[in-house]
Amino acid sequence: MKTFKIAILDIADYKTKQMNLFDVIHAKTSLNAIIGSIRLSLHDLREKHEHRKDLIETLEKYEIWMSETRDTLSAMEDENKQLIRRLAQYHTEYLKLKRENNELKEIL
Repeated sequence: MKTFKIAILDIADYKTKQMNLFDVIHAKTSLNAIIGSIRLSLHDLREKHEHRKDLIETLEKYEIWMSETRDTLSAMEDENKQLIRRLAQYHTEYLKLKRENNELKEIL
């Protein structure tokens, strides 16, 4: 049983080291704030300086890039969650097989 408890702690440490939930939330919030700022700037430019096509087009590109970055981050976050779940399943199976192996060794 001690092995099992230690192994669970190892999984918890792995999760913490790989991707801290608060770091992800912060990154997503920051990206959303940047995208919002870009949209506000675009709105102001279109209303007050519609002749500045160079600035408007550049900000439109940045908005697209930042939106794509946010979407990619979300997809990576989902994939990471799935991988962590799969790792936990494999680890549980490993512990089960290790316990069975030790029991068989005791029998022999």
